[in-house]
Amino acid sequence: MIFRLPFNLPVNGITLLLIAFVSKDAPDTTPDHERIHIIQCLECGVVGFLPIYFYEYLKGRFSGMNHRAAYLNIRFEVDAFTWQGNPDDRPAYYWRSIS
Repeated sequence: MIFRLPFNLPVNGITLLLIAFVSKDAPDTTPDHERIHIIQCLECGVVGFLPIYFYEYLKGRFSGMNHRAAYLNIRFEVDAFTWQGNPDDRPAYYWRSIS
């Protein structure tokens, strides 16, 4: 379930488990990006998504990456940014192919 908010968040969008919130002025691709995160949650289990996401973010930060680089290096983000323009063509479990 995706909700476009009547106001802006500090980010374009955020997915919390199976619900996504998109900022008022976010780019048109943001709902698809967040929809991919919802699909990822279903693919790896809601309980598995968040630990993997935060582990990969922290791994990037501790390896010396800044916030933006660590965020963009998370496999779920690579997947979502890759397919946000064509989410219906995204192969299932695509995030698993990203190292």
